[in-house]
Amino acid sequence: LMVMLVLGGECVAGAPFLRRGDRVLCLGDSITQDGRYLAVLDVLLRTRQPGEGIRLYPLGLGSETVSGLSESGHPFPRPCVLERSGRALAMIKPTVVMICYGMNDGIYAPPAEDRMRAYQEGMKELVKQCRGAGARVVVVTPVPFDAKSFRGPLADDGAEAYGYQKPWHGYDRTLAGYSEWLVGSEGLADKVIDLHGPLSAVVGAWHERDAGWKNGD
Repeated sequence: LMVMLVLGGECVAGAPFLRRGDRVLCLGDSITQDGRYLAVLDVLLRTRQPGEGIRLYPLGLGSETVSGLSESGHPFPRPCVLERSGRALAMIKPTVVMICYGMNDGIYAPPAEDRMRAYQEGMKELVKQCRGAGARVVVVTPVPFDAKSFRGPLADDGAEAYGYQKPWHGYDRTLAGYSEWLVGSEGLADKVIDLHGPLSAVVGAWHERDAGWKNGD
């Protein structure tokens, strides 16, 4: 719903961001490939902007990054969206590209300058490619990492290795740093939508309401 309130609909002052006939390419990792939030967005677009002919093209890919980083414990080198973005842009010919990366880019570890730099450079390059293809760009901050819901062991400070199977217990702080950079990067994209902040508040409230509640991907 937060995405919808920014991109279009009657709840936002001024004209909706999405226009009649827009072709929206949606790039992201497994959270985007899962498709549920895009299905909700599609329903909202059809009801809030009916007859506009706005089409979503979901091309999320599990394990993917925008940074090109991977971890030693992963069963294969993680794919990088920059390896396929040119083909996706050429095939879909989008007027809008929505980008959501970050969960896999911190490699489930504490904040580090080199990983942050790789994320920043990868995001800037992807936005550059999208704009070069004539598309307007929407960047969505990474969603929270909910340590209380993680179904597995968490790594302590100073662990020898971190990864998706044993992430750092404070990994959400890494994602918060990525989110802060995106929100504070004026001119990076046509729109930056902060999901991390609002969803963190919602997840915290749900845990307070029900100690046994668990979040999904």
